[in-house]
Amino acid sequence: MPKDLHTFLAGYEEQHPEQVIHVEKEVSSKYEITAFIRAFEKENKYPILIFHKVRNERGEITPWPVITNLCATRGRNAEAIGVDAREVARAVARLSRADARKPVVIPRAEAPCKEVVRKVPQEMSLFDLPAIRQHALDGGPFFSAGFLTVFDPDTGIDNCALIRGNIWEDDRTGVGVYSPHTTLIYRKYEDRGEDMRAAYWLGHHPAGIIGAQMKLDFPQSHYASMGGLLGEPARLVPSETLGDDFLVPADAEFVVEGVVPANKREPEGPFGEYARYFGPQRWNPYMKVTCVTHRRDAIFHNLCAAGPEHFMTGAFGIEAIAYDAIKRVVPGLQNVCMPMSGCSRFHLYVQIKKQKASDGRDAILAGVLVDPRVKHVFVVDDDVDIFDEKNVLWAIATRSQWDKDLIVIPDLTGGLRDPSAGDPKSAKGGIDATKPLAKDMVFPLENYLPVEVVEKINPQTLGAFIPDEAVARVPSGEL
Repeated sequence: MPKDLHTFLAGYEEQHPEQVIHVEKEVSSKYEITAFIRAFEKENKYPILIFHKVRNERGEITPWPVITNLCATRGRNAEAIGVDAREVARAVARLSRADARKPVVIPRAEAPCKEVVRKVPQEMSLFDLPAIRQHALDGGPFFSAGFLTVFDPDTGIDNCALIRGNIWEDDRTGVGVYSPHTTLIYRKYEDRGEDMRAAYWLGHHPAGIIGAQMKLDFPQSHYASMGGLLGEPARLVPSETLGDDFLVPADAEFVVEGVVPANKREPEGPFGEYARYFGPQRWNPYMKVTCVTHRRDAIFHNLCAAGPEHFMTGAFGIEAIAYDAIKRVVPGLQNVCMPMSGCSRFHLYVQIKKQKASDGRDAILAGVLVDPRVKHVFVVDDDVDIFDEKNVLWAIATRSQWDKDLIVIPDLTGGLRDPSAGDPKSAKGGIDATKPLAKDMVFPLENYLPVEVVEKINPQTLGAFIPDEAVARVPSGEL
């Protein structure tokens, strides 16, 4: 059976019923779903949330449930891909490139996303959908989990990018074109004076969603990288209104087809962005929507732009390219991680097995160049757990002297959503929090316990000494 959102949910809920919460009471598409995400996040909990009675922008109960927090944790995403949560960077780099799989095209009659076909605006309005207003100043409801798909006019190769769509009218949505490759393709069409065919698709298996967010060379197919992470070819189907050569994911929940006119801009936004600040209203292109297709049992995917799901889905692709880039200059690289505390964009933790004195600094310089949003790189030794931020901060506290180990590079290209950057120029840098090599300096031995004591008393054996219910009563997180 092909992998899609439904097959994932069925298997995941069976194995992890405590991680899937169904909300049967009525909620509004305006702000309330974001409030649920925030409430759980304050408790350091990130369950999949499925809302079954959602009032849309017009105040009508929609026939489609809304799912959010689908990809909100590293462990859940790694499980969906079939890799170890601590080996994501290496595994995803391989699966999206060396193990990428060419997609297959299936007939319309076999495509789940074609079970319902509605012309817009004749048979359906975009306001019928349960598109979400996430934050108080958002300029309307948005496609927040929509992958805008376009094809390069020179090569015919597809490009997918997670790009917000600000619904304005029954058949028109603003398009926040910020992806470098999408922008490049759109400018090619504008230079030719041609409108650009485009489609948003929403909802898929998490592995497919992460595959569509991979940072690839240009031009390279996101449909192929989706197949690599899915472990099977992505199934595609011809569009309804954009031509048989315009292919869309057959197993998506919704596909929104349309045309982006050349050389036309209108104010779009504002929007509460991933850095947890509002992005301003901007002059952006828009899409004239021609058709919406969807499954009969479609689920509408909402991705909170300033929530854990956005952080986690984008992080995997950046970690993969960071691993490749740093490994080329620091052979002793062990692992990389983009922590949620840095919005999974601005901070990069790098673990190395140091072989020469300059390895830490080399890793910093390679790391800050992998993506404009990477702002600070923290390099630690291979005995430091980069998935435990207390451990990373301990290394910074005890293994760095900032007059020697801090690197600052001014006026590099920064992230558009970093409010402290300008132009968007940004100062970048990092801290080399690795120990000196043994030949350079004798470093103190870390505290440790006898092995037999650790084997006797550890998190797995606490139940032999303390009642399980007493352990369970201890709250998660810190005071």
